[in-house]
Amino acid sequence: NGARFIQETIALGGMWDWALSPTVSLTNSLRVDFGKQWREGTIFPDVARFRQNSDYDRSMTPLSFNSYLTWRPTDDDTLRLTVGGAPQLTPACESACQTGGGGVYYIGSPGLPLARITAYEVAYDRNLDAIGGLFRAALWYQDIRHSKGFATLPAADAGVLLFPVVDGGNSKAIGTELELHGSVPNGVYWSVDYAYVDINDDPT
Repeated sequence: NGARFIQETIALGGMWDWALSPTVSLTNSLRVDFGKQWREGTIFPDVARFRQNSDYDRSMTPLSFNSYLTWRPTDDDTLRLTVGGAPQLTPACESACQTGGGGVYYIGSPGLPLARITAYEVAYDRNLDAIGGLFRAALWYQDIRHSKGFATLPAADAGVLLFPVVDGGNSKAIGTELELHGSVPNGVYWSVDYAYVDINDDPT
């Protein structure tokens, strides 16, 4: 009660679709976010030793992008290479929450770096008219930087237990997906899917 946290974002984006040949195309998209945040009003007395409203003032201009290179050697076959990267604009609680009482507080951390995800994928699609569907195979890799989490921090002057949001570290994953789906003339649709993911976390 008695506090407000405000985030404002304006985004600009564009896409360029380029047909290099009748069978090869390249699609690129780019987006830039112009973000600003600030906090007004009451701060819990116990939290005021660690956070002031001025700490929440922040401006951000993160970039996002996607690129797709697509090759269609036949009418039924498609091979696609994809790369993309995007930030995660910080949720309000991770930036500014102040909840608690009785000596226990959860507090946001406004100055942490934005989480960022970069992903790569190669995928192959094959139309299968005989079963009224398609086969798809994909191999992908994903890198996540600066994930967020709560940590326990006993205050040096005792009597208060803080749970601030911290930079939780990085995570990498590689995976594969196989999919086969089709349909029959009476309208029944079926699919079979398999996915495998290997995750390697590197927490702080």
